[in-house]
Amino acid sequence: LYAGAARSIGNDGSMRILLVDDSSPHRRLLTMLFNRSGHEALTAPDGEAALEILGREKNIDAVVSDVRMPKIDGFQLCRTIRNDPRWSKLPFIFYSSIFIGDPAKTFGRDLGATAYLDAKDIAPGEVAKELERLVNQHVRAEYDETLGRLIDDVEFARRYHNVVLGSLD
Repeated sequence: LYAGAARSIGNDGSMRILLVDDSSPHRRLLTMLFNRSGHEALTAPDGEAALEILGREKNIDAVVSDVRMPKIDGFQLCRTIRNDPRWSKLPFIFYSSIFIGDPAKTFGRDLGATAYLDAKDIAPGEVAKELERLVNQHVRAEYDETLGRLIDDVEFARRYHNVVLGSLD
């Protein structure tokens, strides 16, 4: 299970979300929508500022990022996050109204994005619910993967001991 899931998603489902978008009106709108849904939103105007926030803040539960931004764009941000062990399992959701074609979505998923949302397909009031659904789905998949590894480890130990202890007879 990624570290953030166990620590900071509240019992009430509240999350700390890092919103990354160079458009101040978009950041304000998303902040309002997430706050209204009971989440805490931190904001960054570009990928460079987002990485600074991730390095400084604890318990970020998800990143929601635009693609086209100055300094470090969303694709570069996603790649950097996925290549850093501290954040490699952090849910990363693209939310764009410009880079919406299949090549962009495929590239985003290939970089390791949890999801790629077309802002034109989701009503603003539904964004927070969709994020909650995606993060919960991501956390559940991480849990299932961890549980699968534990079961595999237990099965290995059981069979290993049967073979090793059996040879001592």
